[in-house]
Amino acid sequence: MRADTTKHPKSPETQQTRIFHEIEKTDGVLGGSARIRGTRLSVWFLVALKRLGQRDEEILLDYPQLLSAQLAEAWDYEKAFPEEIAAEIQENEEI
Repeated sequence: MRADTTKHPKSPETQQTRIFHEIEKTDGVLGGSARIRGTRLSVWFLVALKRLGQRDEEILLDYPQLLSAQLAEAWDYEKAFPEEIAAEIQENEEI
């Protein structure tokens, strides 16, 4: 059963409700982390790759199932919820 989580709370930057069509969260999948719809690619993982210096083009080549629009939405999600993504990156670095 897939949870419908395309509508997220108000982001602190805009104070408006943002709809993410390509991002979903599902209990029991990747620990409930935000991920690209229909994949097991978490937003925190993609952001971590970017922070390590990978360019969008490189990420898209490494993950051919990922579309550029999905990657752009992952960046938008990280901007809307930076604390969530930073906490997940930190949590996963400790493993």
